Order: sequence, then structure tokens, then C-alpha cells
Amino acid sequence: MTRTFWLKGVALLTSIVLSATLLAQQESPPNSLPIAEIEEFIDVLELIKKNYVAEKSDAELIQYAINGMLSSLDGQSRYLSPDQLKRFERIAKGIASSKGSISSSILESNIGYIKIESFYPSTAVEISSAVNQLLSDNIQSLILDVRNNPGGRLDSAIETANLFLDSGIIVSAVGRVAQANQIYTAQSDTIADNIPMVVLVNNNSASAAEILTAALQDHQRATVIGTRSYGKGTIQSLIYTKQAGIQITTSLYLSPSGRAIHNNGIKPDIVQPLNDLEDTENADAQLQKAMAWLHKTTDQKARGLIK
Repeated sequence: MTRTFWLKGVALLTSIVLSATLLAQQESPPNSLPIAEIEEFIDVLELIKKNYVAEKSDAELIQYAINGMLSSLDGQSRYLSPDQLKRFERIAKGIASSKGSISSSILESNIGYIKIESFYPSTAVEISSAVNQLLSDNIQSLILDVRNNPGGRLDSAIETANLFLDSGIIVSAVGRVAQANQIYTAQSDTIADNIPMVVLVNNNSASAAEILTAALQDHQRATVIGTRSYGKGTIQSLIYTKQAGIQITTSLYLSPSGRAIHNNGIKPDIVQPLNDLEDTENADAQLQKAMAWLHKTTDQKARGLIK
């Protein structure tokens, strides 16, 4: 296989028309093909084909290059082969039809408690129902527990935040192309708008869980207690190729105040490790801190010291 053939193949692979640039006989535009780097790439391919201990086909080596190119961008971008793409679509379809796993209860001092395991299509509806039931049972405050919540669907997190916010930005998505930029805002219908709230987070609270947490924190609707969250604040888009597809990061999440979530996480208003109580090894110190804070806040509210 000649170097010229490799050069044309790589040019086609990257969808850049080299011949048009060369025939224009003008200064190279800013995004012209990097000839020196392409030549180095070809040299490496030829050396692998000639010297690697096991014989590799041209198709295999190009596939390796594509995989490496995407995986080197970040931990979420990747190439999907035809089989992987079909599996990805089946999983996505299954998630779209799944129902959440939330649980609710009433703690001492009439504190409502809702544990959100992940964000599924039905999560916001389930939370709304649970909150309304808790309100009918005369709760005075509410805890949303998203500890160890890995995320889930963005729209579900937005709908959940909208339950507790009557206006303003919930989350923004910022990317390089126009369609990657989005602003999601709260509507006027809210529930539990007059009771104190806490959101419990830890290092395993990620993605959609962080979006909900950041929105309630920035709008001062809830006090965040626990440890800094994971910091997964990117959006991946599925883009189809002629043969398969790529999953590639196209946007970053920003909180209502403009904070970047990715690699930063959400810093709690009150930092509290999980277990630091002296009286018992198994006590949930974060939950107890939330309960103590809500008890104090509702008492101050009842005495007219705070609104």
C-alpha cells in the first residue's frame, strides 16, 4: 500500500478535501489538513504493519486509530461499532420505558424524606406524588437524598427541579455548535413551596443528580449537606456515521449561576462526612445533620425569626 493511498484514505476519513485546498493556490485556511502530522501518522501505520509481532489488517489499524482518537478526548466519548450501536439503542430504549425506584417516609419532627436512586422518565411524577402524600401527612420540612445517585435522564432531573422552583434557569448546556446550546427554565407550578428543604449529596452523586442539586442550591431553595459531588457535567450526543456511530461530548452543564459542574462537582453548603459521630459506628451523620438543621430552621420559622 503506497503513502499516497494512505493519505487519500485519511483525508476521506476526516472528511477534509485536500485536493481543493491544493488547487486553490492560496494561503492555507486555518482548518487545512495538517500535512506533517498526517505523514507522521502514515509512517507509524507502516511501521506497525511491518514490525508488529502479529499481522494486522489495514481496516483493523484504522479502527484502532478511530477508537483512540475518540477515547483520548475524554472518558465519555467513544466509537460505536454496528453491533455496539444496536446494543446502545436497545439499552436507551429500555431506559426510556423504565420506571424509577424512589422511596419516601416521615422522620421525626415531621420531616419528609425522599430517596432518589436514579432519574428515570417517571421519576418527577413519582416525586410529585410522594411529596403531595407527605404534605397531606403534615410534614414541616423535606429532605431529598441523592447520595450515590449516578444520574440518569436530563429531562427527568429538570422536571424534578421544576417541582420546587417557580422561575429562573434550572440548567444551561453550552457547546461549540448552535444546537448544543440550550437553556432550561422553571415554570410557575410548584409544590412544597413554603417548607424548608435539604438535599443530601456525596462523592457518588453525579450528572442529573448534580443538576437538581445545583439548581436548588443556586436558587436558595434548598440547603445542600454532605460531601462534594462527583463532578460529571457533560452531555454526550449520538451522531451516526455511514457505518455506525460515535458518542461524543458536545456540551457542558452550567448551573443557574454559571458554575461549571464538570470536574468541579457541587460543594455543599454544610460539609458533613458520612460517619463522624462518637456514639455509634453506623450512624448516618449526614442524615442526622440534615434533620438537626431542619429542626432548627422550622423552629426559627415558627417563632417568626426567619421567613
